[in-house]
Amino acid sequence: MKVTGIQIPASGVSKLQQSISLNEGKIIKAEVMHVKGEQIKLKLGKTIIDAKTKVALQQGDNLKLLVESMKDNIIKLKIIPQGETIKPESILLSRMGLTPSERLESMVGELLKFKMPVSGQILGELTGFTKLHDIPKETLPLLMWLKSSGIEVQSKQDVEALLHLQRFFTEILSEGEENKFFNFLNKTESMVLGGHNIYGWPLGENRIYLLTNNSKNEKLDPNNCSIVVKTVSEYFEGLWFKINYQNNSLDVIIHCDNEKRKKILSGEINLLEENLSQLGYNIKNIQIETKSINSIFDVITNSKKEITGVNYKV
Repeated sequence: MKVTGIQIPASGVSKLQQSISLNEGKIIKAEVMHVKGEQIKLKLGKTIIDAKTKVALQQGDNLKLLVESMKDNIIKLKIIPQGETIKPESILLSRMGLTPSERLESMVGELLKFKMPVSGQILGELTGFTKLHDIPKETLPLLMWLKSSGIEVQSKQDVEALLHLQRFFTEILSEGEENKFFNFLNKTESMVLGGHNIYGWPLGENRIYLLTNNSKNEKLDPNNCSIVVKTVSEYFEGLWFKINYQNNSLDVIIHCDNEKRKKILSGEINLLEENLSQLGYNIKNIQIETKSINSIFDVITNSKKEITGVNYKV
């Protein structure tokens, strides 16, 4: 396991806190002033303090550090490698006193995506439930979406239905079974806690989805909807188009699965814009992203707002 930690002992904590404000999850910058074995001197702001680390550092190194924990009068810092960014989910987990992991970060990301509350209790319950029933990571988005819709997955039979629904969204069901699920998708009532309502229709091998934040018993507002289209062709296999319409303008994101296909599509962007303009559409932006899409849930994105002490405790 790679060691990336620095520890500030009690003797330096009070001195440091007098000069800068610290809290778990905060990112700070430091300069290494002196190194002697595992003992180092760090300059944080205008304050120089003693610290301890097993990381091979050199005098003059400039570090970006994440405050992982502040317990028992000891501060633990994690070194963030140059060029690497810390996920908001990881910062949130650190602030909650939890050790970030890929699975926990995925859970937090999906809860935030569907505007669900995040707490240690909720994460603990979800972790226990998913481990007990051996629910794969790729099914987490569906599980969270159902939860945001007021549909709880609790029993063994519920889990079997969940996995069957996952097969629908990843398009490995027969046409007859698919139609039943499209019917379920379009008739399921409104969200309890907010998030996304999803409508869907098959069109041969292609699929069309409508995403909206409105309840399904409310009138659709074009400015509050996204249309997602999955098209299948012999060469591109699966292309996903996410289309947002707002203030009479179209904003289009095209997802393809590799750089070669992205390059081909990029050469056709001007022609696409020209044809859409001739049809009377005002094009705000068309962009192409290289991203592997397994289901509609990979297209739903979460706005990366700063996580504060308010919105994760609610």
